[in-house]
This record gives sequence, structure tokens and C-alpha cells, in this order.
Amino acid sequence: MSRSALFAGLTVLLLAAPAAAQTMYRWTDAQGRVQYSDRLPKDFKGEVTRIEADAQPPMAAPVARPAPVRAEPAKVPEKPGEDRNSRLRATREKLAAAVEQARVRVEAAKKARDGDEGPGVDE
Repeated sequence: MSRSALFAGLTVLLLAAPAAAQTMYRWTDAQGRVQYSDRLPKDFKGEVTRIEADAQPPMAAPVARPAPVRAEPAKVPEKPGEDRNSRLRATREKLAAAVEQARVRVEAAKKARDGDEGPGVDE
């Protein structure tokens, strides 16, 4: 028997189990406590109320999750006669230059922040 057939069979059995226990019984014992059971009480002479479970609404279908969207890597336009490594090297150099420019701007901003003592007398 295949695993999927075995899994399907077990799933049906598990889902059918609650359907078999639809009837409940309620009674008050000699000490005044309310008792509930899925079977009639033995040797009980008082009033037993039969409780029928409400029909359960059908289960909602599971919501399918959309496939994750993966970003495409940025493509560097190819120049005739240029191989992949050359393009990657050019991209790396361009990004390194941009990082260095950002580093210079951050340092200038830090110096301006540290050198500024606040508003002057005439401001």
C-alpha cells in the first residue's frame, strides 16, 4: 500500500471519529453536580437529558499561498566582446566607488555635526 493511500485512509478515520460521538447525555447526580457523558449513566434513577450536537458547518478550503517572488539580479548591459567576468568586475568597481563616496559624505557629516556647537549669538 502506498504512503498516500495510507495517509488518506488515516485521515478519513480521524475525521469520522468525532462524527460517531455526536450524542451527549446530561444529568444531575445525588450530590447536585451536573454530569456530562457520551454514554447513559449506569444505575441512575433520575432524569437524563439527551443532547444532540449541532451539525458542524463544512470546513473552509485552505487558502493557497502565493509563490514567493524573487528579485531578479540587476543586469549589466553587455558590450560586444565582453565576457561575464569583465562585466562583474566593472559592476564591483562601480559599487566600490559608490560606497567610497558615501563613506566620504558620512565623514563630512560627522565633522560638521561635531564641529557645530549650536546656534551662534546672532542666530
